[in-house]
Amino acid sequence: MIPVKVMYYMPNREQAIKIQQRVIASYKEKGEVYIGKAAWQYIQEYAGFDLYAYFEQKTKDLKL
Repeated sequence: MIPVKVMYYMPNREQAIKIQQRVIASYKEKGEVYIGKAAWQYIQEYAGFDLYAYFEQKTKDLKL
């Protein structure tokens, strides 16, 4: 088994960014990390479903 970290966005706060950078470095040692657009692409390739497009359509349907 390979650990995989999927993050759709990085946090904004400085302390949270530092924490996530440490977590990312840890995952990269023995696993994989996907952040932002790469995370959405990973989910699409892994599941065969475009989750990003699904959420985009749902938010348009709700007129948010």
